[in-house]
Amino acid sequence: MDSKQLKLVCAGCVMNSALTNSAKIQMLEFIKESKDVQLKSLLLDGKIINIDEQAEEIVNDRFKASSLQEGPVGSIMGMLIFTPMLWAAYRAAKAAVEKDSKICGTFDISEKRDKCLVKVKLRGLTQQLSIVKKALGDCPKSKNPVKCKQKGQAAIQKLQKQAQTLKNNYNDRFGVSPNK
Repeated sequence: MDSKQLKLVCAGCVMNSALTNSAKIQMLEFIKESKDVQLKSLLLDGKIINIDEQAEEIVNDRFKASSLQEGPVGSIMGMLIFTPMLWAAYRAAKAAVEKDSKICGTFDISEKRDKCLVKVKLRGLTQQLSIVKKALGDCPKSKNPVKCKQKGQAAIQKLQKQAQTLKNNYNDRFGVSPNK
C-alpha cells in the first residue's frame, strides 16, 4: 500500500468516526503531515504514538503480517462500519486466521489438516462476528445510524452464511460437526 492509499484509508477512518469536527480536522492535519510508518501504526493500533527507529521496523513487520494491505477499497468499506479500534480488531482477527492456519501444517495434505483448517477458519469467523456485533452498538454514534446498522447487519449475515457453509461442508465431508 503506497503513501496515498495509507492517507486515504486513515482519512476515511477519521471521517467516519464519532470524533467531533474539530478533532477530525486535527486528525486530518496529522494524517496529511505524517510518515507512512505513523499511518500504519494508527491503522494497526487506532492511536497516535511516537515512533523511533526500532519501533519503525516492528510497525512495518506487523503491517506486512496483517491483512491491512488488501487495498483501500476493502479497508474503507470496513471503516464505514467500525470505529478505528474495532476495525483494527476485526482486521487482526482475519490476520490471526492466516497465521493460525500455519499450525495445521503447510505441506501436509491430509484429512487431519483439512479438519484443522476448517476449525481455525470457524474460530476466526466467530471472532469477526462478535466484533461486528459490538460495532453495531456504536451505530447510534455514527453520522448515519441507519446506514451503519444496515451495513453491519449485512456483514453479520455474510459472516453467518460463511460459517454455516463451512460447517455444512465439514459435516458433508467428514460426517460429524466441526465442534466435535
